[in-house]
Amino acid sequence: DYRKAMEKDGYRIGDYAGQILNKTEVSQTEVELDLVVVTVGELGFKDGARRDVLYARAIELGLQLCPAEVGPALRLLYKDQPRGEWLRIGMEPITDSDGFPFVFGVDYDSDVRWLYGSYGSAVDLWSAGGRWVFVRPRK
Repeated sequence: DYRKAMEKDGYRIGDYAGQILNKTEVSQTEVELDLVVVTVGELGFKDGARRDVLYARAIELGLQLCPAEVGPALRLLYKDQPRGEWLRIGMEPITDSDGFPFVFGVDYDSDVRWLYGSYGSAVDLWSAGGRWVFVRPRK
C-alpha cells in the first residue's frame, strides 16, 4: 500500500529503498509517533560519527530508533519538504538482496522527492551536518 500511494503521489522509490520496503514490517494498528530531526553535530559529533556511535548517543539522550515503516510513512506525509533536504531514518538497517544493510532516506533532490535507501553499515562515517530522524518518547 505504501508503494502504491507513493507512486500515485509522484514520489520516486530508489532501487535499494524498494528492496528494503519489500522486507519492512508494517503495523496493522495506526500509531502516532513524535519524531525529532537532529544532526550528527547536535548529537555532539562536530567531526562526524559512525552510525552505531550516533545511534548510541541518541539513545543515551532519551531518543528511540524508529520503526522502519517511518521511512515510507514520512515520505507520504512530508509533502512540503524543502528542496535539498536529506533525512536519514534512525532505524535498524534492513539488508538488500545482496545482504548489504540499508536505512531509509526521505530526500528532495532537484525536483524529485524520494524514498531512498542509504547504506546502513555501522561503521560508515556521517558528517556533522547529516540529519537523522528519531522517535521522541511521549511522557
